[in-house]
Amino acid sequence: NNFLSNMLSVVENIGISENVTARPARAKVLCVPKQYRSVQDAINEANDGDCIALSSGVHLLHEPLRIDKDVHMIAGDEASSGVTLRLDTTTGKHLIAATHMVVIDCNTCRLANLTLEHIGEKDQERPELVFTVWCKRGSPILDQCTILSTMHSAVGVSSDTYPTLRRCQISAIEYGTWAGQEGKLRLEKCVINGGKGCYYQDLSVGEVEACHFVNCGVGVVCLVPCKVTISNTKFEKCA
Repeated sequence: NNFLSNMLSVVENIGISENVTARPARAKVLCVPKQYRSVQDAINEANDGDCIALSSGVHLLHEPLRIDKDVHMIAGDEASSGVTLRLDTTTGKHLIAATHMVVIDCNTCRLANLTLEHIGEKDQERPELVFTVWCKRGSPILDQCTILSTMHSAVGVSSDTYPTLRRCQISAIEYGTWAGQEGKLRLEKCVINGGKGCYYQDLSVGEVEACHFVNCGVGVVCLVPCKVTISNTKFEKCA
């Protein structure tokens, strides 16, 4: 259909991001659930440069989602009612409170126009950081996504990882974003609501540009030495 044809044209013309230097001769669009039962099935079958289009509604994840391919993951079929990825907490198969919901482990990928929900009760006996999205490797881009955690933290960044969050809505009871030692994180035009705001460990690098912090215990925390620039950013009802 027109949507798939347009997406193929976009993927082939621009690639995943500025960081991609090689693309497959013919990128594919993999549709969930029309062609693949689950998002993980589609990722497993994808090649670098492919596009994974998710239908409208809630997609329950029965295990943590692992993105290990350089793919686009977007809302497909115009997604008039929105696309939500949510970890299923009803099966009892996983220690949900101690599990990252989405793990990004690739050179670069792009997630756009998605809602990522890590919903449940926090396990008070597990103090370790747990994230809705854990950026383990590479330079992923999250664009116009809503990232929510009612259990722990929203976005975590490992060392030597450089994600960019653009126009995202972020809400968590712990950290909105957390950059580990020597991690890198760029925020552009994001809204961070509640929790402890953004946290940069020592030796981390970051940019916070044109963001809005609301009802955060602390807006931005930077442990010295780190290099974080903050510009055109508003703090409202923050401690």
